[in-house]
Amino acid sequence: METDSNPELTALQNFEKNLNEKYDLNIKIKLWFEQDQRKKTKFLLTKNDTFISPVLNYDNMNHFLLGIYNCKNINL
Repeated sequence: METDSNPELTALQNFEKNLNEKYDLNIKIKLWFEQDQRKKTKFLLTKNDTFISPVLNYDNMNHFLLGIYNCKNINL
């Protein structure tokens, strides 16, 4: 994991790393860049360079990852 100046990105990447280790998902968090610098940082979730999430802010991406984690824990 490379060191980033964005603590939100680092936190999401740590969550992503734990999901990849536990479930072998091969997912990756990426930053979404916008021209308007006044807007908050947004993130994308990718798997094999295919987008699997919409563009989300930190809180929503965290909930998205929690949803993936909870779905993987359900044993039907």
